Amino acid sequence: MEQNNNIYRATFPLPCRQIITPIRLLNAEKKREVVVQALWDTGSSESFIRTETAKYLGIAHTDEYKKWIGAGGEVSGHTIVTVALPGDTAYATITMAGVISSMPPGVDFIIGLDLITLGSLSLTNNDGSLQLTFRFSDRFFQLRKNAKGEVF
Repeated sequence: MEQNNNIYRATFPLPCRQIITPIRLLNAEKKREVVVQALWDTGSSESFIRTETAKYLGIAHTDEYKKWIGAGGEVSGHTIVTVALPGDTAYATITMAGVISSMPPGVDFIIGLDLITLGSLSLTNNDGSLQLTFRFSDRFFQLRKNAKGEVF
């Protein structure tokens, strides 16, 4: 992983069937955060959070959502969460994510086009590996921490 100012880069060996990177999810109000693995899904119009992860963060979610069943199971509601892409960067945004109980193994968040289109994503084949480059737009803000290291 490489970060330069407002650019994130990651390299994956080929063949690459899934693009999974760390992200940081935050509930600044309750001062809870967690770094999880997230699947970049350009086929998903929306982002999704695993039910257990939303509970851990202490973020409430509604019971009503667009009732449909997808590859990951039934969506049970939606919530608002702060997402830092990737897990160790200071750039973040706030999004509404669907809450879902079942995701691919080891994945706790799905990054959909609602987040991807807030920046500029490119995927290139470079000497037998896949290079992901994501440029943060002005729709992302820089997180700040107080003296205790808490996000505010």
